[in-house]
Amino acid sequence: MIIYILLGLVLLTITVFIGIKMSEGITHPSLLIFYWVVYIATILTIANAVSTVFFYGVLRSKRGIPGDQGRVGDKGDTGLPGVCDTGCSTKACNVSILKNINNTYASLLRDYKIIKDTNTPTIKNREIIDNIKLICNSDPYKQVTSIKPGNMVNNYISDIYSKWLKVLFESDTSNNKKTIISYLETDGLEDKPDLPGNPFAEIEKYDIYYWGRERVFSPRIIEYCNNGDVNKLAPTKYTPLVKGIRTNMHTLLRNHDHFKMRKSKWKIGYYYTYKYSLFRTNPYTYDGAVYYPLGDWWVNDRYRNNLNTTNKFIETIGTEKTKRINFGSNSLFTGPNDSTLLLAADDNYLMAPLEWDRIWYSTDVNHNWATSVWVPRDYYNKKLGKWFRGCGFYVNTNDRHTSPRHIVGFNTPERQPFRLVNEDLLITRTSSDLTYLWDAKNSGVSEQLSFWLPNDPEYRTSINLPVIARSWSHPGSLKYYILNLEKFKERSVGEATFKHELVDRNQYGIGYFGLPSREEKYSIFPFLNIPMEVQLINTGNGDKLFVKHSGLNTINSYIVRRLNIGDQDLTTSFGVSSNPSVTSVNTKLSINTGNPNQIWKIECIDNNNNISTDCRSFRYLIKASERENLYLSSLMKESTTDDFIYTVKPLPAKTSENYDIKMAQFIWFKPLSATGNQLIMEIPSPSSTPTSTPTSTPTQRPSATSTPTSSSR
Repeated sequence: MIIYILLGLVLLTITVFIGIKMSEGITHPSLLIFYWVVYIATILTIANAVSTVFFYGVLRSKRGIPGDQGRVGDKGDTGLPGVCDTGCSTKACNVSILKNINNTYASLLRDYKIIKDTNTPTIKNREIIDNIKLICNSDPYKQVTSIKPGNMVNNYISDIYSKWLKVLFESDTSNNKKTIISYLETDGLEDKPDLPGNPFAEIEKYDIYYWGRERVFSPRIIEYCNNGDVNKLAPTKYTPLVKGIRTNMHTLLRNHDHFKMRKSKWKIGYYYTYKYSLFRTNPYTYDGAVYYPLGDWWVNDRYRNNLNTTNKFIETIGTEKTKRINFGSNSLFTGPNDSTLLLAADDNYLMAPLEWDRIWYSTDVNHNWATSVWVPRDYYNKKLGKWFRGCGFYVNTNDRHTSPRHIVGFNTPERQPFRLVNEDLLITRTSSDLTYLWDAKNSGVSEQLSFWLPNDPEYRTSINLPVIARSWSHPGSLKYYILNLEKFKERSVGEATFKHELVDRNQYGIGYFGLPSREEKYSIFPFLNIPMEVQLINTGNGDKLFVKHSGLNTINSYIVRRLNIGDQDLTTSFGVSSNPSVTSVNTKLSINTGNPNQIWKIECIDNNNNISTDCRSFRYLIKASERENLYLSSLMKESTTDDFIYTVKPLPAKTSENYDIKMAQFIWFKPLSATGNQLIMEIPSPSSTPTSTPTSTPTQRPSATSTPTSSSR
């Protein structure tokens, strides 16, 4: 402290001395007073600036003492309803399962007295974490959650992994379980430790382990009926390198109305102004994947007159069945009707730009609303030996000088909104057939710039973004890229030849049908409480049908068969007509799971005839998969007791006359229970009669008199 006082006195002495020396030439009393006032004010200003910097450096890292809590504020207005995009369930699944298995892991460590109760260890093994992500992003997960609530499915998967963790701990004989703890807490794809009994094979027996892997719902059941080694109904699939969605949900960045008009342009006598609009299509999460755009939109008045907020949509490309989601009117998306493509792929095919080049900038006539145009710099990936190309441009509406790399929110490549595309996915084109969009002539900017849209049909159905020309007039021809849409397609690559085995376990895993020795607990079907292969009896007339899973990649997809008079085997199946107006059902079609009209769904109902998700009543409705809200009904012919009439029609209203009698035609009861791989006859009690015929009472469980072979092998 003394040192600071002495230092202050020295500085004060020096300051006064300098002031006296500087005032030696001033003799007028008024000027001398004015001089000292200005001098002292200057010194105080400098001292204040220095002290401000000093205090800021001292105080910026300090925290004040917390004060008393203020009063509770008034409750605000109710916010808008939350919107969950298509990736919400995937995130919830991943978070829920990881939380549950981490709790199990911590509990096991406490049970073995390895950690204290206050510790919260987590599993860091990348293989386990990635497997859970695959499960949550898979099509089977989406199919199962359409049958059971998502939280029940998450708990089911968590329970399987928790049981597996217990098996791992029981198998580890090392001191304090160091072997398995090292494996679980290593962040990387480490080799599995050699534990007695190979407990790692346990998790591979479950259906869920194969969700999200090579097969969509792995593996497919291969049924060898009567002939041949070639099964044409189970072709192998080409996995697309990249996924795409097409959308016209653009966000308005700016409407610019301040450029001067100019008269006609030489081409076709159009009348243009220097008004323009800027649009951006933001990244969009769909089915657990993030889809990225390739560039912005810059349009003139002619396009601005066509802007609207209606007919907004998202459409998948390349999938077996194109899916289209119509959003109708949405005030958040005001833009041209033109759609553009958003892409999703791994780092081998898409990457964020690392560098940008500014090619144009301007202000309007009033020198505000600065705008700059940037193009991503192509990047050569040495590891892959491939170029990644930019297919669009970025408009900075904030200033003229800041690169997109450094804009707030996009200051790292991973957070930038656009992507470069691997050259393997692109085809280079050159064309002079261009549609004019806008040019910067007479804008007061020396750099020449114009925007054009190639009229190439393949370009319009793929990238469909404006292309830049470094000129004011027609450039003659422009180079641009189109996407090779063949890279997007899932398609059959030929017939698959199989040996006489149910499944190649080493290649595809066990899957949901499994091997003959498979235990029921490994199958997803007992959890869903829907049959895999079963005989169903109509509660209204005792009609018997045989329902078997189709073996397709959809969980709820079945073939319905009936033992026709004179037949020994189930060789034909039920199917609806391709004509929607025809309600009759053909019962003698050759089995073809590739025909969607032969595929049926099962819906569970409770004892009050309400749609149910738990299926505990063993009562079902059989729904035509290709007909909306039409269900299979069975009505006995009046002329004979040996045949039935089958139709598909809507369920009767509960308020209708004779509702119970009408509804009984649609309800099918399960007298058999299914495990993961076979049928088990329920043994009747001694007091029951094996040959009893079911009545229309929904709660009575009829007995089966015979079970014909489901297939000839």
